[in-house]
Amino acid sequence: IGCNETEKEGNVEVKSTFELAIDHGVPGHFVLSGKRYGFFYDVADVYVKQFAKELVESHEAGFKGIEKALSEGDLEMALALTSRAVRMKGVYSAPLYSTRYVLLSRRGSNYARMENRTLEEFLAGAKVVIPSAFAESADFSELRLVVPDEKIVIGEEDEFKLAERLSRGEFDILVCEKNEAFAACGLYRNLRRAYELDEHISVSVVMASQKRLDEFMAWYDWYKL
Repeated sequence: IGCNETEKEGNVEVKSTFELAIDHGVPGHFVLSGKRYGFFYDVADVYVKQFAKELVESHEAGFKGIEKALSEGDLEMALALTSRAVRMKGVYSAPLYSTRYVLLSRRGSNYARMENRTLEEFLAGAKVVIPSAFAESADFSELRLVVPDEKIVIGEEDEFKLAERLSRGEFDILVCEKNEAFAACGLYRNLRRAYELDEHISVSVVMASQKRLDEFMAWYDWYKL
């Protein structure tokens, strides 16, 4: 979390930081051992280097909310689920990328491989832990058709605490974003990706002005080349 440090260019105070925020529920972005991981962090880091600024996460967005922090200039850019971004007032957004959730399990368990089973057969009897944001997805509605509600638990800890608990056998399945699952499998070698869910989760970048958003998206098109 960074502060709004400023420096002077002539008589004008200019921020020495470029502040961003990741909205609640956006999967695939996390901090591990003090280092940021995730696609958007990588993109934003390259983007802000052209301004010779330090990339930091906004503390104001947590207090005020993304829309207010953007409109008051406390935040330059944010990332949000597209389903949430399109409902935000007074800001501008554009889809940036999509991702998926996967089912993470333990190697050697009954849930390590689907083989020729249906999803209902595969998850029969499984205790499944999900992140809170997953409950807003269409995949969650599908999951509830094959897993009884009493077998689904909303995890209150971060993804890697939950992955550690899964590796110890405290439950059977962890639902997490595919890049988080990749990192978790690197940390805990007895974990594996057992199944990838169908829904594409759309994520958008959000900014305070259409002009700045257009400039960023034009740069992003160049970045992807």
